Amino acid sequence: AADRYQTAREFHIDLRHIARRLEVNESTQGIRAPRIETGQRSIAVLTFTNVTRDAADDWIGTGIAETVTADLKNLPDLTVIGRGQISELLNAMRPSERTSEHLPREIGRQLGAWWVLSGAYQRLGDRIRVTGQLVEVLSGKLIRTVKLDGRVDEIFELQDRIVFDVSRGLEVKLAREDADAIERDETRSVEAFEAYSRGVLNMRSAGREAMDRAIALFEQAVELDPSYATAWSTLGGALYLKGLFLGVRDLQQKALHHLSRAIELKPGLANAHVWLGSVYLQLGEINKAIASLETAQRLEPDNHDVHQTLARAFWLFRGMVPEGIAELRRAIAINPEGGYSHLQLSMLEALSGHLDEAEIAARHAIELQERAMSGTEGLLIVGAHARLGYVHYLRGNYEWAYVEYRRELEFVTTSDHALRERT
Repeated sequence: AADRYQTAREFHIDLRHIARRLEVNESTQGIRAPRIETGQRSIAVLTFTNVTRDAADDWIGTGIAETVTADLKNLPDLTVIGRGQISELLNAMRPSERTSEHLPREIGRQLGAWWVLSGAYQRLGDRIRVTGQLVEVLSGKLIRTVKLDGRVDEIFELQDRIVFDVSRGLEVKLAREDADAIERDETRSVEAFEAYSRGVLNMRSAGREAMDRAIALFEQAVELDPSYATAWSTLGGALYLKGLFLGVRDLQQKALHHLSRAIELKPGLANAHVWLGSVYLQLGEINKAIASLETAQRLEPDNHDVHQTLARAFWLFRGMVPEGIAELRRAIAINPEGGYSHLQLSMLEALSGHLDEAEIAARHAIELQERAMSGTEGLLIVGAHARLGYVHYLRGNYEWAYVEYRRELEFVTTSDHALRERT
């Protein structure tokens, strides 16, 4: 009885998830999602809960989750689901859902994860207590419990112990180089770690002013520790996004400098190569962009941002529409909740004359736009209704097209999107 669905909503989510994946696999002519291929070897790390609910300490829960996620990538034969994807799902939930005891399994089910690591922490002065639970999503079985006590300035060691405990729960045998990589901390400055973690909290909140706050915090992190590669990378990514929204080339040049610094410090940082590829696209350096993205793909084949950005390089800068469609399908196979991928896929299918496929993609994009699920660092997307309007227009259904374009205008003028004044 414990394995049965407790609510119709749980059953609906699973059916919807399977339908999405079947649709993706059928449409990609044999392209399969890495997470499907790896089967039981995928894990998601939730933000650790602040038991004392003192907002000043919220950065700790984000920081732990970010670091543990990064360290888990050193475990062999394990797919680690990106934190941006998880944050978007949490942001789209109602407050009552976010505090539910069933949250880990619910999130895991929606993400297609086999395991979910969740946890909580309590800070009392300079002391901190951290607990973690590793759960198997399908059965609900508790695989491992972690309980750690220490000082706040020992947070890096506590995070390493969480990862080693999880690896034992997953029965993973670590080589010496894997263990060394986990123990190799990017920063030893708790202050820099706090600034970075606060920056991530802001960046993923999707507000218009949050991006500027995030940039200021990332700048503070690299000032406190100039060797902090991930902070340099995320600072570069934030500047790229701001420059993209505002159309400011100087911001792209700054982003280029910061991302190059991140890669110099840590060549294996896949996200830095993705951001760098995006910056090169904006600067018109297409060959360099594709080379950076191919490097990122070698480092993390299951990173949906890689395929999404490669798609943009192929169709927008090379006119290679079929190749763009294939890459977007790959991105969606990895992250079915990535609204931006569906948004672009709809346009490319429409340009190719595949209007039924374009309509399906547009309707997925509309659903995800309404839920603020972009798949791009928690940022809002706009344009989904316009994509559907374009499909109606191509079919000669002009009244229906007008309806969708008006809906898009209403959405844009009432949203908190950074492009509001430009759209």
